[in-house]
Amino acid sequence: MSNRAAILVGLLTLLSVILRNQLLFLVSIFLWLVIGVAYLWARYCLVNLTYRRHLSSNRLYLNEEADLQMEIVNAKPLPLPWLRIDDLMPLSINVASQMVTEEEDGQHRRLVTVLGLRWYERVIRRYRIRGLHRGLWHLGPAQIRSGDIFGFDIRRLIDETPTELLVYPRIVPITALGLPARHPLGDQHSPRRVIEDPLRMMGVRDYVQGDNFRYIHWKASARSLNLQTKVFDPSANRPVAIFLNVSTATYFS
Repeated sequence: MSNRAAILVGLLTLLSVILRNQLLFLVSIFLWLVIGVAYLWARYCLVNLTYRRHLSSNRLYLNEEADLQMEIVNAKPLPLPWLRIDDLMPLSINVASQMVTEEEDGQHRRLVTVLGLRWYERVIRRYRIRGLHRGLWHLGPAQIRSGDIFGFDIRRLIDETPTELLVYPRIVPITALGLPARHPLGDQHSPRRVIEDPLRMMGVRDYVQGDNFRYIHWKASARSLNLQTKVFDPSANRPVAIFLNVSTATYFS
């Protein structure tokens, strides 16, 4: 309860003493009891209260689902008439719940859980989540709010413990990429003489010192009585490049 309310009750008590009004004095005493109960309730409402997240699997493939379990334990003799937990989730994680709202930053959504707890009670809430984008994601932080039974005083607690969820990229078979692994030299003519294709012989020429002896054309050399070297036609494949982005900083929440 605010200090203003306490001041008003104090003035009411003083007025009852001045006027010697017994009924007004009893009302002021009752209000002081309400203020005391509300203060003590709000002060200890978040004591010995634990909140944990559990994932059925911390690693998912793209569009794969997992179970998210939220465990709330009230380990004290004081019941909680109301408790609200606002847990931040990245937009790349879809949560199957109607109690989800998007944040103003455009990067998170808020999962809201509202419940009441008896003394020494444990409650488990389960949700179904799905990985929409690949990357390493963090679930949390969570804001926990509770207060007295009258709703006069509200206390807040921030749980900074994150829960990591790794979403792998979509798996694509190599055969779907259309890469001819059995054609090491290529099947098209290339105007650039970078690598000559020994399977594409285009003619012979006179031997020059330094030529590879494996490419000497012995039949042509016998006919011309002079060493002849094979000349090959260069070939190439269509250029294909595969780029893997190993930096996942843009996917962090």
